[in-house]
Amino acid sequence: MLSLFRGYKPDWLYELLPYLYVAAGILTILILWNAMAIFSGCMLIIAGMIVWTMRKNYRKTLPSEKKANESKTDPGMVNITWRQSFSSGNKRIDDQHRSLFTEANELIDAITNHQPNAVINQTMRELIRDIQTHFRTEEEILEKLAPEIVESHKAMHAKLLEETLALADRVLRKNASPRELIGFLVFDVITNHLVREDSRFFPAIKR
Repeated sequence: MLSLFRGYKPDWLYELLPYLYVAAGILTILILWNAMAIFSGCMLIIAGMIVWTMRKNYRKTLPSEKKANESKTDPGMVNITWRQSFSSGNKRIDDQHRSLFTEANELIDAITNHQPNAVINQTMRELIRDIQTHFRTEEEILEKLAPEIVESHKAMHAKLLEETLALADRVLRKNASPRELIGFLVFDVITNHLVREDSRFFPAIKR
């Protein structure tokens, strides 16, 4: 039976607690009217005043704490940094890679700074559009400079785009969070593909 009330903390009791202390103290003094009653009653009245003062001071700090917490960056969302070691040696590819890093960071910032959904969705669409453009550009270059790997690379692009568009559609329909999409874009598209997979054809481009 007691388990039914475990964790039950009614708001009305929390609100009335200091007043209950004071009322109990006054009633104790008036009803019993002896030295022990007066002492106990005064202690209850003092306790009620202390609880009331502590609660009042605590509530004053809530707006500033809430604002501070809202301004904090989500620890699970970190910006990604372009490094010179990621360069392929082809200016068009490298410029597009750097641009995608920048746009991914803009999407991360929009999410962590709690921008309106319209801003997040627009930033997301622009990033996906530029990923599609980059994939087409890369495939055209590989057809000329590394034809032996272009088909396998096209297949990777197609799979990544299919998963990206499906996840973006779920985000727009609010069946997935923007954080899920940015996690996929940062780790699967940018880190694993743009940095790791693309590096496999860099020697062919540099030749």
